[in-house]
Amino acid sequence: MDTDTRKSVAAWSSVIWSGALAGTKLVVGIITGSLGILSEALHSALARYEEMMPRIRELEAYYTGPQWKRDYEDDCAGRLPEGLKRGVLSEDAVYDLLSMLEDLRRMGRQI
Repeated sequence: MDTDTRKSVAAWSSVIWSGALAGTKLVVGIITGSLGILSEALHSALARYEEMMPRIRELEAYYTGPQWKRDYEDDCAGRLPEGLKRGVLSEDAVYDLLSMLEDLRRMGRQI
């Protein structure tokens, strides 16, 4: 595994574990009715969101720019290397993520 792949795996692993911890706090807070635990769960989730924003902005710029379309067309034409990871070329997954984040931004402005 090369250095970039290890960094990516470590970053996403951190996101997953942090999200799981925030989710667990949320469930415990709801079950126990503890506002303190609910507050901590929300704080953890918001901290992770802020931490991920630079990467999300980078993804959004790529996805909405001309390079994504060229990469997608190259992939459909078989011009990209066979072993290259293509998750970012998924139209629905990235669109759904960006739409969900926009919904969260709107909700945050209403609070």
